[in-house]
Amino acid sequence: MHTSSKVDAADTYIEKISRKNNSWVYEYNKTQRPVIEKKIVLKYKSGSGIQSKTVTALFTHHGPLMSKRKEGYLSLRADNRIRNGLIQCWQRNKANSFVNFKKRWI
Repeated sequence: MHTSSKVDAADTYIEKISRKNNSWVYEYNKTQRPVIEKKIVLKYKSGSGIQSKTVTALFTHHGPLMSKRKEGYLSLRADNRIRNGLIQCWQRNKANSFVNFKKRWI
């Protein structure tokens, strides 16, 4: 989402991830929860055509783990407010007068 819509559509969390019994777990409210592992197939174009690569993505209840930092792993939670921001942006772009544009700003 671009910055003109003022939509707060995502939050990041620092997750403390560790291995336990050959699985990943994370700390939440002084308990350990299992990290969800999902296999995701990424398709990409190469010189010889369409290729694919399978990666394992890790998720907490906040969302996917996106990055590792000194403090821990960063997870990203995006919610359905993104949809409203996209609708608002579309309506502003379709406005045929400044009055209609301002109506869509709220």
